[in-house]
Amino acid sequence: MPERSHPILLLAALIIAGIAILHFLALAFSLYWRWPWYDSLMHSLGGAWLGAISVWFFGFSPYESLRRFAAGRLFLITLVFSITVNVLWEVFEYALGVTFAVNYWSDTAGDLFFDVVGFLAVFAALGRFFPLPKTSV
Repeated sequence: MPERSHPILLLAALIIAGIAILHFLALAFSLYWRWPWYDSLMHSLGGAWLGAISVWFFGFSPYESLRRFAAGRLFLITLVFSITVNVLWEVFEYALGVTFAVNYWSDTAGDLFFDVVGFLAVFAALGRFFPLPKTSV
């Protein structure tokens, strides 16, 4: 199968489309404020999207120089990548002043927790359906 139509990329596209639809609905119907768990759902989906993109990029992309990692190292690299992007997102939200949490640090810790939960769910699922390399190249 050509790398540009890899099933992991299709999964990532479906997740980001779902995020966009759910975010639009959240803004239209004030769901972030009506249901406190909605933000956690969105962060889990965001972590899942980052997980899918990073696993494809570092594990299955056509860029041969990036595909050098055994499954354990791939896990660590994609986890660090995902956490880094999520931390940068939280800084971005803070810098723009779009966070309205009463306890900002507690809310941020919860957001990062759910980002990692989404990442772990996708990494586990992808590891089950797509054989990850056993050894480094």
